[in-house]
Amino acid sequence: MTTNDLQGIDKNKLIELVRAELGGVVEDAGGLKKYFEKEAAGYPSAMESHSDTNRSQQQHMAQSSHKHARNLEAGLSELDILISQDGKGPTPLDQVQRIPALLSLVLIENLNDGESLLVFLVPGKAGGLVQYVDQDLSISFKVTIVPEEAAMGETLLKTPLGDTFELGLKRLVTYKLVDFK
Repeated sequence: MTTNDLQGIDKNKLIELVRAELGGVVEDAGGLKKYFEKEAAGYPSAMESHSDTNRSQQQHMAQSSHKHARNLEAGLSELDILISQDGKGPTPLDQVQRIPALLSLVLIENLNDGESLLVFLVPGKAGGLVQYVDQDLSISFKVTIVPEEAAMGETLLKTPLGDTFELGLKRLVTYKLVDFK
């Protein structure tokens, strides 16, 4: 992956792929809520048995799934707002300073192994992976969807073009921000 490859990517097509992927993530989270509610209903209540631990656990999981789905929906709504505003109005200060902003397609290089990674910065907490294919240009790339609330998202939103940064839990990986669009 090179800077020239990055510039050849149709951002609108990529946004459609990202929107579809994140919509699926939100739908999956909503399905979990329904699953746990159904499971909870299958266990006896405290009045029916002297313990309702299983039922309580399932109800708690349903509430947690519902909260998670609402958080994801909020991020998806924010993404829709950003998409509708993309390219309108004055150039954001972040672009002048050469720092990626939300909806930036970012090319980073893992300096530990030399591999390149293409990421797309989105609002919220939901991430994922999409395959970008342009048959006219004969290109195909995996694009990692990175939410702003993830460690990499937070870091990229503060890292100027050309700078390096480190991330990792068990072992630190050094990345270089190569380019963005």
